Order: sequence, then structure tokens, then C-alpha cells
Amino acid sequence: MADMHSPDKEPLSFQAPRTTVVSLKKEARRLGLPLSVHLTRILAAETSHIELNEDDYQAIKEATALARKTGKRIATVLPGTASHSRKNP
Repeated sequence: MADMHSPDKEPLSFQAPRTTVVSLKKEARRLGLPLSVHLTRILAAETSHIELNEDDYQAIKEATALARKTGKRIATVLPGTASHSRKNP
């Protein structure tokens, strides 16, 4: 389906000060990038030092597979969190 969300991506929502948002938008525009691409690049650079382990990759694999199967947005649930046991919809 053309309008289906990419199963290997996960939505992220948060609030930031308006001054920060305006600064991000101006920088994205200056670079000729969509805001989401600019933010993804910043987040990737700032988290590149964090190592993922086998359990993390397994959780990502399971969430991606479930998203692909259902066509829905599926959050990656990390091992050891309260909501780790996921039921298939």
C-alpha cells in the first residue's frame, strides 16, 4: 500500500520550547531538509555512542515484523520494561 507507514520506523512525539522549534525549523530550511530528516540526523548523531545489545535488536525485529504484518504503527518495547509482554493484535 502506498499510504502505509514504513514498518521499520516508529513515531516519536514530544514537546519542546517554541524557541527551539523555530530554531530547528530555520536550520532545516537553511539545509533544504524536511524537519523530520533534520531531527533524525541530530538524534542519530547524539545517540551514536549508545550500544544496542542482542535483546534490543530482537525487540526491534519483533516490532518491525508486527508492524509489517498488521500495517499499524507498533512501538518497540524494550526488554525489562513493564509492558514487555506484547500480545499480537
